[in-house]
Amino acid sequence: MAGRAELPGAVLAEMVGAGGPRAEFTVVGNRACPADVLLGVYFRARWSAAEGAGLEHVRMIAALDAVEHRNFPPDVLGLLARGFAPLVPGGYEAVAAAMRNPSLPGDGALLGSRDSRVAVRASVAANPAISARIVRALRSDERSEVRLALAGNPAVLDPGLRESLLEGVVALRSDAVAGLDGLPRELIPRLVGLVSDAGWRALAGNPSVPALVVERMLAQAATADRRAWAELALLRRRECPPGIVAKFAADVDFRRRALAAASPGLSGRHRDLLAGDGQALVRAKVAADPGTPPEMLESLAADADRSVRAGVARNPATPATLLPTLSRDDDRIVVLTAARHANLPISEMRAIVQGSAARTT
Repeated sequence: MAGRAELPGAVLAEMVGAGGPRAEFTVVGNRACPADVLLGVYFRARWSAAEGAGLEHVRMIAALDAVEHRNFPPDVLGLLARGFAPLVPGGYEAVAAAMRNPSLPGDGALLGSRDSRVAVRASVAANPAISARIVRALRSDERSEVRLALAGNPAVLDPGLRESLLEGVVALRSDAVAGLDGLPRELIPRLVGLVSDAGWRALAGNPSVPALVVERMLAQAATADRRAWAELALLRRRECPPGIVAKFAADVDFRRRALAAASPGLSGRHRDLLAGDGQALVRAKVAADPGTPPEMLESLAADADRSVRAGVARNPATPATLLPTLSRDDDRIVVLTAARHANLPISEMRAIVQGSAARTT
């Protein structure tokens, strides 16, 4: 529920105060989380560390996510950029997180671009609000990690610069380059011959690599693992060859049938078949598929298995008429999943919050 942008700041603040680190982690993921709540999450983690109570991993991640949030106060970002109020004494993590925030003041970004720590400079290079001045400063950085982060930044619009940056790191960091968005097509054939198995998997799964190229990778794959990764990557494409979907949909292993059910290339015939599968996981994938027609979703919303009903509640295409019923489901997982749905009426969301409060009193 905390992930819904419509939740008011007061509700989010109450959840943070009562729910502990996991609630903090969830709340900072809400795009509408207000600045005071974000500051509370960050400084609560800092106080925990300063008092010697130990800093739980979940709380640390929540604090760093708070610093990266678009609503985190720019003046505090500027202080973090200057090394004030670190999350832990001597720690650079909060500084790096501040450097990734698009709201970071320009002088803070300039400081970060001159920092001796590679992780901090790489974070500045990855900031989507990076200025032309900072790009010029970092394009010749001595560390490939920084140049790679700059090449992967969507704000770097100059294709010539991007290609130049990648050419300089492709041999050193081919696996990392293979996973970059907007990968220049000219580099793809070269990468196929350079990458390790991990890079092959990243390259096959990269949305900027055309499906026809992945099909060629499948045909040229030298090992069973590489063939499997190419097939799985194609299953995630709308342009997936029908034969691959049919192969997975008819597999004796229900986990492979579930992969077919989640494929954007799933045909109506195979969807009808998998919606009646004996395994709940397969039906749940059909239930969560935005391509599943409303009448099929209505049937799946009454499924005996909670994971299937939760799949319907998670589906962005689920009609608003089905959501009130799901938000009152006997299973709490289904209720909380429906609570995150963008089309859930506000009255139902309030009822969920009130029901949650009643159980804790």
